[in-house]
Amino acid sequence: VSARIGALYRKNGDYQQALELVEETLTSDPNDPVILLEKARSLFQLGEAREARTVWDRVMAIWENATEDYQYYRDALELGDKLKEAG
Repeated sequence: VSARIGALYRKNGDYQQALELVEETLTSDPNDPVILLEKARSLFQLGEAREARTVWDRVMAIWENATEDYQYYRDALELGDKLKEAG
């Protein structure tokens, strides 16, 4: 639920609020890859590409055996492309 609410904040352009929500959620489950992905997305939107890449790397390590059938994994791959472009 928190990932969805964070995504809504992010999609409405409230990247800081999205980041605060997902960081709060991560205190109870720091290895939730969906929440981590939302954190990486929010950081990227805030111009923090380097930190977003660090979080993205954690997501990809957790999902090392995921397939592209999994929507969140596809979303993570898309973000990875954007991070590569950002340098």
